[in-house]
Amino acid sequence: MQKRRDDRTIVLSRTVDGRTETVELTRYADTVWILNETEETIIGPVDWQQTWDDLQARGFVEVYPNDQRKLDADKQRVLSLVRTAFHGVTLGTGIGLRQGRGLDDYADDRTLASYREQDEKHDWSAISVANLDACYSSLSFFDAAGMRFHLPAYLVADLEGSLLTANVLLHLVHLDRYMTSQFDTLSPAQREAVRQYLLLHLSDNHCDFYHPMIETALRDYWNAHTES
Repeated sequence: MQKRRDDRTIVLSRTVDGRTETVELTRYADTVWILNETEETIIGPVDWQQTWDDLQARGFVEVYPNDQRKLDADKQRVLSLVRTAFHGVTLGTGIGLRQGRGLDDYADDRTLASYREQDEKHDWSAISVANLDACYSSLSFFDAAGMRFHLPAYLVADLEGSLLTANVLLHLVHLDRYMTSQFDTLSPAQREAVRQYLLLHLSDNHCDFYHPMIETALRDYWNAHTES
């Protein structure tokens, strides 16, 4: 296979009976070259996801450009940090999840009050991922108390790979004065949990589109020396 300068290569590996097997996948545009020890196969975009799923089902894990085993371990570490740092946080008088979506929809006061009545206020871990996705725009309308309550739910769902619509990462790195005001009430431990979440994504080469924004946010706002 002729290598191209802008190739994107992924290497997967598994160990069977003490022997390591590797598969190299190289994507260029809508074509994927699959190279193992004995043969080379070329597939198109329709077959890409099924091929990836089949390799994972056979025990292959990514070792390049991401060490998937290390990345998975780091995800568990950050998940623990988030759950510990935000344990016991309640909504209080903050803006609720459906209430925030109502603000985005210019709902009247009566409708907003109805939405708030339905909102979870005591246990952020009880909020379903479906509701987090359905109310993704609420991330832009939370006040500081609302963000402090809902942020861990979004972080956990993202780390577990459950979110389909909401992009909590973007809200943490695309910062202006209003956006940073949403994080004013985070404790040092909560800020550190967010910082570790961002560092995790910075180590993930599949998030390279966000890397410049993450680096800027870590330097200018989510750094270890900025107090809440």
